[in-house]
Amino acid sequence: MNTLEIDSPISLRDIEPGASGRIKTMDMPEETVARLAGLGICEGRNVKIVKHGEPCIVRTYGSRVGIASSLVNQIHVDVATI
Repeated sequence: MNTLEIDSPISLRDIEPGASGRIKTMDMPEETVARLAGLGICEGRNVKIVKHGEPCIVRTYGSRVGIASSLVNQIHVDVATI
């Protein structure tokens, strides 16, 4: 297994499909953070990029979730490639 370690969190948009990471920060209004948390997207959660686009598809806990591309830049993760 290859592991890519990055010192600081990067935007979810900047990682390739197939890469996964742990969400570190979500720089958006609290109501948007709460809405995404209801879908399983929250700080500390592991996510895997399925595909970029509109929407960006991520996998978390076995579920696929679509996230608007306008929000993807505001979600920052620590990355590990699997």
